[in-house]
Amino acid sequence: MADLLDLAGPATYTISVSAVGEGYTPFEGVTVSLTLGEAVAQYYDESGLLYRLLSDGTGYSVHHGRHSLEGDVVIQSFVGDYPVKELAENAFSSTSFEKSPFDGAKCYDGITSVTLPDYLTTIREYALACLISVEELYLPDSVTEMERRACWGMRSLKRVHLPANLKEIPGYCFSNTALAEITLPQGLESIGEGAFYNAYTEYKEGYVDLSFLIPGYGYYVYNHIRSDLQAVTIPASVNFIGSLAFYGRKNLTGIVLEGMPAQKESKIMHETAWYEAQAEGFVCLKEGLLYNYKGECGEQVVIPSDVKQIAGGAFINQKALRELYIPDGVSLSGALIFDGCSQLDTVRLPDDLKEIPQECFSYTALAEIVLPQGLESIGYGAFMACDALTRIEVPASVREIDGYAFANCEALAEIVLHEGLTTIGDSAFRSCPVLTEITLPQSLRYIGKYAFQECNYLSKITIPQNVAYIGGWAFSDCVRLNAIYFEDPSGWVGVYALSVVSEEDYMIACSESALSNPYYAADYMNENYSAYHLIKEKLLTEGGLS
Repeated sequence: MADLLDLAGPATYTISVSAVGEGYTPFEGVTVSLTLGEAVAQYYDESGLLYRLLSDGTGYSVHHGRHSLEGDVVIQSFVGDYPVKELAENAFSSTSFEKSPFDGAKCYDGITSVTLPDYLTTIREYALACLISVEELYLPDSVTEMERRACWGMRSLKRVHLPANLKEIPGYCFSNTALAEITLPQGLESIGEGAFYNAYTEYKEGYVDLSFLIPGYGYYVYNHIRSDLQAVTIPASVNFIGSLAFYGRKNLTGIVLEGMPAQKESKIMHETAWYEAQAEGFVCLKEGLLYNYKGECGEQVVIPSDVKQIAGGAFINQKALRELYIPDGVSLSGALIFDGCSQLDTVRLPDDLKEIPQECFSYTALAEIVLPQGLESIGYGAFMACDALTRIEVPASVREIDGYAFANCEALAEIVLHEGLTTIGDSAFRSCPVLTEITLPQSLRYIGKYAFQECNYLSKITIPQNVAYIGGWAFSDCVRLNAIYFEDPSGWVGVYALSVVSEEDYMIACSESALSNPYYAADYMNENYSAYHLIKEKLLTEGGLS
């Protein structure tokens, strides 16, 4: 049936059907004909719901239609011969202040239930948000994709059936709902940021500030949504749990992890009954998984020997922490673990550590750190704004330095890179003002945009012959950079950094004679080419950027 639902456009199709599998005798099959009628561009049903033909012509998306609806709403499964596959963005909602699920203004408060179509596959952003009177929701197993805030603010929603094949619950999908129970499907892989978040930051006169939940908006609401959700079981298939995933579920007393997710971000279970019951000190979600240090830690922290993973944000903003010892066998499995530990100047990392995750040691007082041999990944902003860091040696096992990894390290004067490194990410060494020189390895293929911008004392640099891409503004505002040596100055094309590659009007031919002269090249990279991505077409054609 799934294949038939993907037939494109009106036509007569010839379909062969045969029996296969245990207990059946193979045969050549039976040929049948199927004729699909003409699809209309849009259609209103009797209740006023609007259906629009998808761009690929294989089915329809549904929108709220001409007027507000009441009672039990049934979304039909077919329009003519074509299935209804999608709930459109804002299908029953709006992102404007006039539709707030907290005060009910202009929400579809008269709708008490929704029956979704049998072959629905996709629920777009905010599609069901603001259905503030719906208490139960059945999502058919055909659904494979939900977008952020799809069911946000369904303040009466107590029970929901999740599709068996759903792989991801995206950010804030069921935030600010009244869930009393939830069963997560086996096979689920990701629980996004704030997926089941329930705001509970109280202000005088009973206001709750949601400005941080919806960035850019500073409005207030009156109601905290009561939720009787008491227990959650996370299937072993889940490998990612985003920050604030269950934050504010006040009656949540337990979480069962059937596996050990590879990445767990910060404050997953803060503001819950479970977290409030934990004693100060090391808090574990399960044996071997350090979730958080509750309270203020002292100057020295030795991670217990039975810990195998440290979750994101576990020691964030621990201002007294100065010395940290992490034993072998421990992995760092989330962002911001030691971010903002402004006195932290001594760290012993595990010899078998493979990854330093996003913003792990940002805004710390590290003056030096030994990265273990065998390290494979240095994450986004991992050492960003470490003002005391003077020297770093990146092991040969590291293939990629992610964006902003060492940005704004004001004392960083020496960087040692080894063969094997292929990628320097966007802004990786941006605003390292005392860096005077750096040797790029022959294995390097990619230099991201702004990679060395505002490295004020960098005077010269050599671009290895295997580099195939230099991002826009990679060396802009390097005021003392007077020589860029291109080992292979031929075959470069400049593509304007604010355009798409295919627009010839925004491409320039990079003069080989200019790039052959290191002094001209430095001028061009700071002036003529600063707003261009430089691409070596031959190398890209032969092997891409890997």
